[in-house]
Amino acid sequence: MKALVLGSGGREHALALGLRKSSLISDVYVHPGNAGLFLSGGLSPLFSLSPAHDSKEGVAIRARELNVDLVVIGPENLLAQGYADFLSAQGFKVIGPSQAAAQLESSKGFAKAFMEQYGIPTATYFTTQSQSDAEQFIDKAPFSIVVKADELAQGKGVIVTDSKAEAKAAVWSLLCDKKNFNSEKLVLERRLRGYETSAIALVDGDSFYILGYAQDYKRAFDSDQGPNTGGMGAVLRPNWPGASIQRQSEEIFQKTLDGLKDRGLSYQGFMFLGLMIEDDQVFLLEYNVRSGDPETQVLIPNLKVDLGVLFVHVLEKKLHKLTHNTPEQCFVHVVLASGGYPDIAGRGLNLKHPISIPHDLKTSDQVTVYYAGVGMGGDGRLVNKGGRVLGLTACGRNTQEAREKVYDALTKIKLDGSFYRTDIGQEK
Repeated sequence: MKALVLGSGGREHALALGLRKSSLISDVYVHPGNAGLFLSGGLSPLFSLSPAHDSKEGVAIRARELNVDLVVIGPENLLAQGYADFLSAQGFKVIGPSQAAAQLESSKGFAKAFMEQYGIPTATYFTTQSQSDAEQFIDKAPFSIVVKADELAQGKGVIVTDSKAEAKAAVWSLLCDKKNFNSEKLVLERRLRGYETSAIALVDGDSFYILGYAQDYKRAFDSDQGPNTGGMGAVLRPNWPGASIQRQSEEIFQKTLDGLKDRGLSYQGFMFLGLMIEDDQVFLLEYNVRSGDPETQVLIPNLKVDLGVLFVHVLEKKLHKLTHNTPEQCFVHVVLASGGYPDIAGRGLNLKHPISIPHDLKTSDQVTVYYAGVGMGGDGRLVNKGGRVLGLTACGRNTQEAREKVYDALTKIKLDGSFYRTDIGQEK
């Protein structure tokens, strides 16, 4: 088969590399991709020249010209725009849920109502379009509040607060402040206390196959300080989390599939549960209807089953024949970000600087470089053009061994103004 991966980040780079290694895949195209990603042998751009108008219609026409069979949709915004529905109708085999099912991520209000209807444990919440109603809820609430924009916000539309004053400021920021967001609706919910885990599975509409449980690091700086980001790193460990947590997570996956079938919503692709563990009880914070970024960058290297084979099992509704994936080594991924990221103050990012990566790191069998926010400068060198520039993944017998490989490699990369967290995978 010939495969096409839609998207341009580190997640899509990881998916494309996974497909390149598949025994079932002869060619891998990526659109739009990025300048770093296409340095990997065996990955080709969908278009030889950037199209004048980038649309799902144009993608379908070009993919048909190249005899593409399988389309894997990476980013949530394309799923929310109905790319899976359109490409399926055009006759392509698609990994990605329908636009209606993608509301599990594109609308937090839809997701919370879905959880409530199908008995999925989640935090107490309140949905509103009114600043005054939100402030009344905050005044009466006997707990700390998390304020969420009811829209796709690239991981930055969630504000965790410690006081009523902070919660009210967050409401104003998301609902009224035109500089950052201009949300029409908010979800306010009880702030859960505990630790988070990302449970990611492939689903075929009837069954699910768990790829793994990863720990994501959302805050920009060490010790979980600073604003929320799209993710600054991830860790995958054997036998983590414990059996009770995994059992509860599997129950949530099954209840979700049952609810989707009850509503007649088509879903075949990745499903991501953002979970909070409080006193050994699992609560669902949010759904993502695609694989995580940077979680994918530790999940794909850990797979024991060929990724192309997994996707065929999704398309043929045969996931029930597989035993869930279980890691045997530790994987650590660390993100290198541009100065100023995530730029919640609107001051701009420190961009267009050359990226220097030694040749031995590019070809290393110990560390994998996944490119994201990179472009090609006028002198033919890679430059940073986005917030999360690239990420490195390594594996080891334990997290310390994997950490040493990653952080040693990061010291060899030169990019003016860049930064990364130094505590990814650090045992507390």
